[in-house]
Amino acid sequence: MFADIEMPGMSGYELADLIHSHALNVDVVFVTGNSGYAVHAFDLNVHDYIMKPYQADRIAKCLERYMSTKQEKSIHGRLLIKQQSDIHVLQKKCVIFVERTGRSTTIVTTTGDIQTYQTLNELKGDLAEKDFIRSHRSFIINIHYIKNFSAYAKNSYIVSFEGTDKKAMMTKQQLEFFKKYYFFKENERERFLSWISHLCPHMVRSCVSCSC
Repeated sequence: MFADIEMPGMSGYELADLIHSHALNVDVVFVTGNSGYAVHAFDLNVHDYIMKPYQADRIAKCLERYMSTKQEKSIHGRLLIKQQSDIHVLQKKCVIFVERTGRSTTIVTTTGDIQTYQTLNELKGDLAEKDFIRSHRSFIINIHYIKNFSAYAKNSYIVSFEGTDKKAMMTKQQLEFFKKYYFFKENERERFLSWISHLCPHMVRSCVSCSC
């Protein structure tokens, strides 16, 4: 999101602070004619600080750096899977879900299944990102592949995924947590942006990709 700092109604600082206080997944770029705001701006962890008047290539460089940062975050996550005397290197984004059955763990990925003796508790620390949730005592799932939930019993649901016909389980308690802290955040972000654009249409100059 591109925003000025000196604006009527709400300053750019207040806007950035409001976004962060709501834990919204929106990166802010300040555009201003005053260099004296820079230190305070970066204290708010904004993505960039662009001085007026600016050239088109400065905006392009800002967007290029933004996309590069997002790409690095998605590429660098890797999982080391122990298989007897071998160690298998797997990109976390390829993991659909992990299931523990008896003394064996199956990692279902976009390219096939991988077996390991590592427990879910051992893998949980390596899958601590917000993309993964311990849905059940026997499952860790990647929320980005979830397709739908089907009631299975009073306190549990069957989870279907994109990319595989295999299923996982989720408890009712974890489903409520998922709806509150994942879906609600996305809906809240959209409502917030809509509210800002109607309340102060002069303050938001543009929106660049706000998705994770």
